[in-house]
Amino acid sequence: MFNRNTFFENAKDVMDKIYANRSTESVKARYNAAFDEFEKIFGEADDLSVFSVAGRSEICGNHTDHNYGKVLAASIDLDIIAIVKKTNDGTIRMKSKGFDEDIVDTAKLAPKMDETGRSSALIRGVCDGFIKNGHKIGGFEAYTTSDILGGSGLSSSAAFEDMVGTILNYLYNDGTVDYIEISKISQYAENAHFGKPCGLMDQVACAAGGFVTIDFAD
Repeated sequence: MFNRNTFFENAKDVMDKIYANRSTESVKARYNAAFDEFEKIFGEADDLSVFSVAGRSEICGNHTDHNYGKVLAASIDLDIIAIVKKTNDGTIRMKSKGFDEDIVDTAKLAPKMDETGRSSALIRGVCDGFIKNGHKIGGFEAYTTSDILGGSGLSSSAAFEDMVGTILNYLYNDGTVDYIEISKISQYAENAHFGKPCGLMDQVACAAGGFVTIDFAD
């Protein structure tokens, strides 16, 4: 858990690795802006968590994920970041830069027809998938900002799904849910709640980080 000052003190090495091609000043400014927005919306807090999930690009094998083929993909140095506070009320509140706030009651996880195509459906779907796979869920408040351009083919939606799963993993499951399972849960959320019959490549590539080879034979 961090506040703003302790985050920058403790995360320097990780930040230098993730953002090797960016200036320290620009990275710090981006995170400071995210902390500022979180505080405006949810108030100041000393027990915050900070998350990053990368976008992805396929190297070869696009669309083989739903045709039992193989793919080579890689994460990129554009990402979605989240400033997060764990709560005890069973409600997830997520405000993403440029979008309305999403509010999801984790006690009500059945798909909703009026949520089709909305980010709240992805949040609810990931929570539903966690429960169906025997994992714990709970409430949190989060502000997210992304430099993965929507509609660019770099998997901004998959990164968002994986972000929700990663937050639940570390806040409520001690980090025990591996990235493959988070990816499958994210795909389930997109298929069953969001209404998009996607494959699994995007979610796995965003969740894994670096280069990844995937064989979809099974």
